[in-house]
Amino acid sequence: MSRLKLALISLTSFSIAALLMAGIPQQYIHFAGPENEMGCFFIAFLMGGVTLYGACTPDEKQSIR
Repeated sequence: MSRLKLALISLTSFSIAALLMAGIPQQYIHFAGPENEMGCFFIAFLMGGVTLYGACTPDEKQSIR
């Protein structure tokens, strides 16, 4: 996957996490409880972190032996 795609996925995930912290999706999505909302935040934040890591790490060159 290209780094640009990973960076856009990371930005989107962090944006969703920020919206969840602000409580804006609560107007449209009614969570069953605060634990579910925190779980969605954790998943979005973790996905943003992992894809940001993938976008920032250099590609490994495969050695031919």
